[in-house]
Amino acid sequence: QWLSLPIRFCDIPHDSVLCLNIFDCNGPNDRYPIGGTTISLFTKDGLFRQGMLDLQVWEGRTADGRINGETPGKLRDKEKEQSHRLAKLSKKYHSGKLPAVDW
Repeated sequence: QWLSLPIRFCDIPHDSVLCLNIFDCNGPNDRYPIGGTTISLFTKDGLFRQGMLDLQVWEGRTADGRINGETPGKLRDKEKEQSHRLAKLSKKYHSGKLPAVDW
């Protein structure tokens, strides 16, 4: 789903972050976090991030809003290996090389 914000790109500070939280709802006043993540809107070169991103979602936590905090969206080097494997499988699935499973 596309996300539209009522602000122009030139007005967004370069240290802005996007916090994403996923909640499960058991009723109108009963929700709990499934996971969360935080990602900077701009690269370290000052370019706005575009396209599809693979983000780490931290189970049972809400996004803390800090790039170097407890819920970073980008993986550290030692965690990238598993994510790289998953990204390859995802690419195969979306290109039709892996069959869809009807649940």
